[in-house]
Amino acid sequence: MFIRALFSLGMGILVLSSQAEASIKIQGSSTVGPIVVKAAEILKSNKDIDIVVDTFGGSAAGLSSLASETAQFGMISKEISEEDKKKYSNVHFTTHLIGSDAVAMVISKKLYDQGVKSLSLSQLKEIYEKKITNWKKLGGPDQKIIFLNKEPGRGTWEVFVKAVYGQGNVPSISHLEVGSNEEAKSKVINTPGGITQLSVAWAQKDPRVKVLGLSIDGKLILPDEHSIRSKKYPMARNLYLVSSKPLNDGQKILLDFLYSEAGQNIVEDYGYLRVRQNTK
Repeated sequence: MFIRALFSLGMGILVLSSQAEASIKIQGSSTVGPIVVKAAEILKSNKDIDIVVDTFGGSAAGLSSLASETAQFGMISKEISEEDKKKYSNVHFTTHLIGSDAVAMVISKKLYDQGVKSLSLSQLKEIYEKKITNWKKLGGPDQKIIFLNKEPGRGTWEVFVKAVYGQGNVPSISHLEVGSNEEAKSKVINTPGGITQLSVAWAQKDPRVKVLGLSIDGKLILPDEHSIRSKKYPMARNLYLVSSKPLNDGQKILLDFLYSEAGQNIVEDYGYLRVRQNTK
């Protein structure tokens, strides 16, 4: 069997090629991507499956690739919205829950050590709308705030704006944009005064990044397991594979593995929360 593999957490493309009958193209969220890539690497050793994993374009691309029938699975790190359903009204999406996570607001360790520890949602809104522009007003140093905004359409961005704006209109504000989790993490580390939205699992793996607590109704809420599972943390989210057609043999094999103990161990190994019960 000939196998060719290429994967970058920034670009996010993995190809496992063999002379297989079963074939899966998977596209979408860079948050979900590492779980699927690791599962594919394990399965390639004993299953004849051609697997292509691509995280370019994030969750939005996960849904659009199903609509265009260029992928068999989409990866999303958000809920499918009413807007999504209207946009793809001729597509029947089926979600397969494989884990859960949360979006955190993160800054560099240096800025954290200078006094910035938490924000309220109203302060976060004012930062986003450029009404608060200096960390000095928030207990930090006299330094300009640089908001590094996730690209619209990314699951991380959608979870963020839902927490901050609810069902209200999101104003069009010009910010520097970042794409994948890896890019967002790198940018916030290397941008003085930077703040961005990032998967909690990615933030916790790098000591150069610090997660800010959120002040909700006078209480400090951290994105720990209890707060994420109970949804007390306002930017908790589920991680899904999404299908739009009857599952082929390769898809069934992948899902069975992800729901197994070994598959859920992968979810946990990457810092995400496992599914408590089999959701098939």
